[in-house]
Amino acid sequence: MNALITTAVTMNSLEIAEMVGKRNDNVKRTVETLVDQGVISLPQIEEVKIQRERRDEKAKAYRFENEKGKRDSIIVVAQLCPEFTARLVDRWQELEAKLAKPVITDLSHLEILKLAVESGQKLIAADAEREHAIRDAVVTVEKALHGLLGKVSPGKALQTRIRNPESPGAKRTRAYRERKKAAAAINK
Repeated sequence: MNALITTAVTMNSLEIAEMVGKRNDNVKRTVETLVDQGVISLPQIEEVKIQRERRDEKAKAYRFENEKGKRDSIIVVAQLCPEFTARLVDRWQELEAKLAKPVITDLSHLEILKLAVESGQKLIAADAEREHAIRDAVVTVEKALHGLLGKVSPGKALQTRIRNPESPGAKRTRAYRERKKAAAAINK
């Protein structure tokens, strides 16, 4: 069986402050005012690490989570800066989209084997494509060489011979060269 990890979607007042271009203390004050007016409920406060001038500091921030937090944060942004409400809605949708993608943490043996087979099939297909491309390139080069060789000496057959180092003729030639070198070394 697959085990899925699900976590709550959250956003804090520091993120909201950054999004609307306000300071966190102004955002927190707006939250507290709206709570006092009974428009939103008081969110949980948390300590968040922030980096300032190459050092880590902690700041207190209100944490908005789930549907209630989403609603309340939209109201806070609408109060702070109405033109940024759309940006906040987009951010919540982005967070929810990330959460909607399931994270698989445990695969059965059959699923692992299936993934391995699929991966192997993809590699085989890629190798076949590569070999086909190489064959096409060789054919193209052979045709080009044939065309060039035909232009160099029309009417005469050019012969190219690749010697096999293990052939009897190649062994005799090698032995002859070695005897000649030995004789030259003795005569010096």
